[in-house]
Amino acid sequence: MAGQFLTWNLVHEAQDQSGATAAYSVQCGEQQLPGLWELEHVVVDGRWAILCPWGISPLQGGKPVPWVWDGKQLYAIAMNLPVLRMRPHVLEGHAQLLVMVGCGPDNSNLASSGLWRWPLQVADETNLTKNGWTPAYEWRDIAVNAQGVWQLLPRWREVHQVQHPCADGDYVWRQPAAREALWWWGGLHNQMSNNWRPQAARCEGVLVTQSGAVLCGVGPSACPHHAGDGWLSLEWLARGAEGEPHHWKLHWLRPHKHEVWTLELRAYMPVLQLWDAQQGVQWSDAEMPALEDGGAVQTAQHVIAPMRWEGAQLDVLKQSPVGLWVRKQDAVYADAIALRDDWPWERPVPTSPQRT
Repeated sequence: MAGQFLTWNLVHEAQDQSGATAAYSVQCGEQQLPGLWELEHVVVDGRWAILCPWGISPLQGGKPVPWVWDGKQLYAIAMNLPVLRMRPHVLEGHAQLLVMVGCGPDNSNLASSGLWRWPLQVADETNLTKNGWTPAYEWRDIAVNAQGVWQLLPRWREVHQVQHPCADGDYVWRQPAAREALWWWGGLHNQMSNNWRPQAARCEGVLVTQSGAVLCGVGPSACPHHAGDGWLSLEWLARGAEGEPHHWKLHWLRPHKHEVWTLELRAYMPVLQLWDAQQGVQWSDAEMPALEDGGAVQTAQHVIAPMRWEGAQLDVLKQSPVGLWVRKQDAVYADAIALRDDWPWERPVPTSPQRT
């Protein structure tokens, strides 16, 4: 770093228990850093060393957070999630941390379901030692800001257009004119890896509006109403038979009316395009099979006329104790949603108990 070598010197070996690591002293050139450290670290752009302090392992209830050494100052990154591993990032001034986000019964943590569905509890010493309970992990980004201070980044990015059903990554779409915004996060696809794939639609995500309305189990594709009356959201349900279109749902979430209208769609890959006041919802089916063997994939244009919503299924949203407006089937997840640590706006205010 800045022409100085970082040197780790073993102080004592790891103890014989789960998650235990060896303890090292760290020296930068001629300067000895205070405290004991794990060997786990990452050097970013030759300017910063992200270090992990030695102590009780997160697997034993410890809460280590990363520290930054910039050649002059040593300081902790402000965060509450315990860190286990670190790795470089493709962007300058960034790094990634593997953090423990909780723990729960092993038979409930299904890889094919969103993390928000898992009945996670705090990963403390009591819960981690329960029979059949395992930790849950997540990679999080950290970065240095304009003031030179490293911080934990939110999971989401800002967008300004409709996202494809296969789009990867949490996002926020703000609609200032309507005084509303949408936050979509989570999301999986039914492949071996959840890395982005251009033809694998994402599902199992959560949509939250700034006004507190929630839809669970939906994909990343959403479209704002032309007059600010809510959002469209696509939900992938199941594959169709061989050569047949897949099963989808199209939800019209109306936060200020506390309701959701739902239509069923059959399509290979529906792509929302525009919500027009006169014509209705314009969308295309972008992955229709070729008409002949070896031919190009076909695209067909479709319109959902406004009158179609007259026959849609209606779900009424009820306010949960944590202040979110949810469908009956989503109410069980409201607490976990409210506990997210990277809300783009103020968290919902819990409802006060009514006096009788």
